[in-house]
Amino acid sequence: MLLPAEWEAAPFYRLQFPDSQAGRLCSHPLGDGLQSLVYESEDGLGPVLDKVLPSHRIIPDACLMARYVLAESREIATLLAWQAADRLQLFVASEGRLLFANAFQATDDSQRNYHILNVHREFGQPKRLVLAGPTAPVLPIDDRVLTPFFEQVVCLDAFADIHRLLDVYQNASL
Repeated sequence: MLLPAEWEAAPFYRLQFPDSQAGRLCSHPLGDGLQSLVYESEDGLGPVLDKVLPSHRIIPDACLMARYVLAESREIATLLAWQAADRLQLFVASEGRLLFANAFQATDDSQRNYHILNVHREFGQPKRLVLAGPTAPVLPIDDRVLTPFFEQVVCLDAFADIHRLLDVYQNASL
């Protein structure tokens, strides 16, 4: 969940997700100091990682994707679609400003295309579409459905391009 940085995350998060059973609530700033990504982390994960990887840093995939789309949007308004299993996360940014971030249930191409095109229409018709996901091939493109609405359609293989994503995350002054 994205929240303004000045909000106290815990009460708002618990209000939105009262049945949540997860342990620790974490907040990860997006870099501009205006927004934070709030998420739950398993209580037992931190101590195990501290022992195995003492200098580890947990970076949620949504934070990587949000920072990536923010950096890309400085050149051209961008919509990033991240598909993992039956969940589609969409991020829209323009001129280095995050306009939209949300996740949807999408189990097939028609549902995915519906959400992408609806968000495209609602948020200023971004010119670039970046399709990403944890498996290759990444979201096969149906030229007849998506490409007429975008000047550029790019596939990003998150595992092959992980260094690029981390560089954007670490070096972007967002």
